[in-house]
Amino acid sequence: MFTARYLRQNRSVLCAALLLLLCICFAEPIRTQMQHAVERCTTVIIPSLYAMMILSQILIATNSWRSLGAVLRRISPKLFCMPDGCFALFLLNQFAGYPVGAGMLHTLHKNGVLEKTDAQRLLCVCYGCGPAFLSGLIGAAPDKHRLLLLLFFAQFLANFLLLQLLFRRHPITLPPQQSQHAQPITAAVLVQSTTQAGVSLLRLCEIILCFSAICAIFEQLRVFLLLSRLTQRLFIALPVTAILQSILEVTNAADLSLPFLFQYPVLAGLLSFGGLCVMLQVRAAAGAVFRLRLFLPCRIFAALFSAELCRLGLSLFSWDSTAVITSASTGAYRVQHSANFPVCMLLIMIALLFYEAAKQR
Repeated sequence: MFTARYLRQNRSVLCAALLLLLCICFAEPIRTQMQHAVERCTTVIIPSLYAMMILSQILIATNSWRSLGAVLRRISPKLFCMPDGCFALFLLNQFAGYPVGAGMLHTLHKNGVLEKTDAQRLLCVCYGCGPAFLSGLIGAAPDKHRLLLLLFFAQFLANFLLLQLLFRRHPITLPPQQSQHAQPITAAVLVQSTTQAGVSLLRLCEIILCFSAICAIFEQLRVFLLLSRLTQRLFIALPVTAILQSILEVTNAADLSLPFLFQYPVLAGLLSFGGLCVMLQVRAAAGAVFRLRLFLPCRIFAALFSAELCRLGLSLFSWDSTAVITSASTGAYRVQHSANFPVCMLLIMIALLFYEAAKQR
């Protein structure tokens, strides 16, 4: 009885000790996985999300986010079941990237603009990888632009259907704006928005690195191998390891290896779901706005629906035959690695902004 009570009281200590032991035993595989994760962060995550994170912070700081939907002011409540400002927020987050919407909704709820339940429902649909992230993930695939549009609209339509289901009977009502005019973009606003976006982006990359270490531990413990053998006995011809790693951390989807007609529906589903790493980032950014019981079923539904839409799109349109043959024989198209110089400049700029922000405190 004493032992059981001791284990309950010191569970976190024992868990930390076990993780420490695993990190020591599997130091080399963890290092290799983290190197790949750093490469994905510098070639996909930072270039695709940084600009949109800065823009979202500027839109909130200048109180101009509502004005984006002004042209839809009369039709938005009837057609889209929400005020024009909220629909503009929905549209913006389809292009912005996963954690951007969560941060915006948390700020709007904190400022008293959105009720908690409304922000929780909006979080379920203000969620997507964005075209820039997609472009980096697809790489140099044949028919790249058509594939990008297909994957993007599959996710967009899945989110739009969710929007109709969540808000048709219970639409959102916003309080009247205290100021109808957007504030000007000043140097202080730009510096503050850039600094906040840099902090969020570095936290995102840190969580990706953490999950890469978890994937390395699972791989060394033969968890993925056992599941792969189980699926082979069930006659399921899928790369289980790559799919499970993508469910844990979605940038691993760059390593998927499937025939062309299966590759992109699976990719669409994985990107619409986002993965556990992204959900953890969203949970951290959203705070009290995040509600797992609502969020998780919505994203599973969106993943299945976007995968089916992508499958239909591939079957309806003609594609380059060499793309199908090449994909079936060699597997996935690797992410296209661009020069690291612009990324290094971005990191240097983030460090300088951190330094300037620390001096002003």
